[in-house]
Amino acid sequence: MEAFQKSTSVLWETGNYLAQLERENELIEKQLQDLLGTPVLTEEETIKQYDLPYKTQSPQSSNRNKTDRESLYQQQISYLENKIENYIDQIKNLENIIKDKDNYISQLEKKPQRTASPMREIMRDPPVIQTVFATNLKRREKELERKIVDYEKKMGEERKAMQRLQNLNRNLLGKFKEAQERESDIKGKMEKVYIREARANNLIEENQHLNIINRELHEKVEALESELLKMHENYNLLLSTSIDFEEKSQELYHLNQVLNQKLQTLLKNN
Repeated sequence: MEAFQKSTSVLWETGNYLAQLERENELIEKQLQDLLGTPVLTEEETIKQYDLPYKTQSPQSSNRNKTDRESLYQQQISYLENKIENYIDQIKNLENIIKDKDNYISQLEKKPQRTASPMREIMRDPPVIQTVFATNLKRREKELERKIVDYEKKMGEERKAMQRLQNLNRNLLGKFKEAQERESDIKGKMEKVYIREARANNLIEENQHLNIINRELHEKVEALESELLKMHENYNLLLSTSIDFEEKSQELYHLNQVLNQKLQTLLKNN
């Protein structure tokens, strides 16, 4: 009777432990389902999820927006790296739990059976209940291992996606530097154009000023020509008056001579 009670106690303890293992397996399976629940993203889906630009885009915005975008890429890459490291730690933890369970099952299978109890004779080499639970546990562990392999494949895809993002980031940085060089070259050319435009504007202003001076000089020349014409008319008038005055002076001179002769004649006659 005592042997039967001991056998029952052993079976009860074994059943409790296997039930605990069953609950732990369900918890591990739930964790793996949560981990495997996230779909594997393609490059386009990853770019859309993390709000990244496509490869065909060129950096046309200001330097500040480009710097913010570069910082955003670095943050997103760091986020993916931390996420992958977290997945790796969880996988290692699950592998350690599975190893511990394998070791415990191996110890149960290798544990010597007592021959004093009839129940031990029934359960000996291999124990029926332990074999059933161990088979079920191994089956679940194989499923977990298969899910872990699938998850590692998914993690590899995420690594590839992160590598593509890093390559995209490097390409964008290269294009950003090229855009900066082109912008610097354009600024230099624009400065030369501005200098030429300033010189042209100065020449236009000087030409307008010269036109004003030329117009003023032309008006002054016209005024001088008008005055010169008036002076010429006055000169001709004075010349004509002088000729008339000379002719009249000669006439008066002849008249004076005639009067003098007449006067002398009268004086002689008297």
